[in-house]
Amino acid sequence: MDAAQSAGAQLVILTVKHHDGFCLWPSAYTNFSVASSSWRGGKGDVVAEFVAAARERGLDVGFYLSPWDLHESCYGDTLLYNEFYRELLTGYGPISEVWLDDASPDIRWVGNEYGEAGQPCWAMVNRSSIMISRSNGQNEAPKSLEQLLDVFYKSSARNCLLLLNVPPNSLGLINESDFQTLERFSSTIDSIFSVNLAANPLSVTASSACSSLFGPKQILDERMETFWAPMQGESTGWIELDLGKVSKFNALEIREPVNMGQRVMEYLVEAWDSVGWYLVSNGSTIGYRKVDQLEEYQVCAACLIRLLIDALRGDSLICFFGLYFDMYNLRHLSSI
Repeated sequence: MDAAQSAGAQLVILTVKHHDGFCLWPSAYTNFSVASSSWRGGKGDVVAEFVAAARERGLDVGFYLSPWDLHESCYGDTLLYNEFYRELLTGYGPISEVWLDDASPDIRWVGNEYGEAGQPCWAMVNRSSIMISRSNGQNEAPKSLEQLLDVFYKSSARNCLLLLNVPPNSLGLINESDFQTLERFSSTIDSIFSVNLAANPLSVTASSACSSLFGPKQILDERMETFWAPMQGESTGWIELDLGKVSKFNALEIREPVNMGQRVMEYLVEAWDSVGWYLVSNGSTIGYRKVDQLEEYQVCAACLIRLLIDALRGDSLICFFGLYFDMYNLRHLSSI
């Protein structure tokens, strides 16, 4: 748990029962559990200890309980098999997430286990294109910091939540080298996004606003409850920021208030120079969080920045816009 906390995790998920059917808690519905092992004289409960350790550190708890079971004869009988879920979800206090491996049809999955979301990335299920597996990685080494940053920009930065596998060793501990990598990963992400160059602009204007409560300045804080909303029925819209001085950035972040739906289908970010507006970045979906690393313009130096919404579903709503200078990415650009 110290490793999870050091990595900046908000939620930890324990594989309480994988496809082999062995339960890490003393279930009343099977003998294939820790109660039949010699560990702690058959009186132990891995799940209880995991939950207690997580809550002591302020971490939310989730359970991975495989919907497939190679051991139990009740597999396939929904009512009987659901007793495992009922037992877990009523016996250990509030549980924030249940991970249903390969389950469908209404569970959204990015479609792979590489930590890489495609673009566009709609926050809904696409039943026509679902991958269900990848080969095991017995000969693979733990990811380096550079690889983890690459995974971050292809998952968390693309409207997804990243579930990072961190297996313990034979002593039940996280290897020290992995611990240090997780700490560096967390501190690097924090440093990249610690200074928002767009936080205090000289001015913020927009194509329109439906009221003063939903003006363009609402994108300056990070709250989902405050957002810019243009006049209803507009098919496009823009927000322009005057930073007050020339600022250098190579990453930008946009967020939609997804509690009101995912609406943007196409956006562009432009900067002004002596000639006029030029393209800095563009994309399709945004969702709860979209972070673009600049490619063609690896470092942009500008005073005027403009976000344009070119295509949408319903009225566009934007709750946050940020600009960042990722020095780490510049130093290690060739290795990622």
